Amino acid sequence: MSETLENIKSSIERWWTAVNADKRPKPNPARMVTVEELPMYPDETPYYKEVQELQMPVQKEMALLRQAALQRFGDLG
Repeated sequence: MSETLENIKSSIERWWTAVNADKRPKPNPARMVTVEELPMYPDETPYYKEVQELQMPVQKEMALLRQAALQRFGDLG
């Protein structure tokens, strides 16, 4: 039983160490460059125009019916 608990404990410790390990490589000063040495690239992201929202197929007809009902019956509320 204690051997099983030790195996579980060691597995959890190895998992925790692996999860929290710093996975980034150590910085190499020979490969570091300044900001001025970085290449400049043009902004190639496409620009999108705003598309107007189209009406639903029966939206215009429903609006006309609503206006006609309001003219005929007035505001009943």
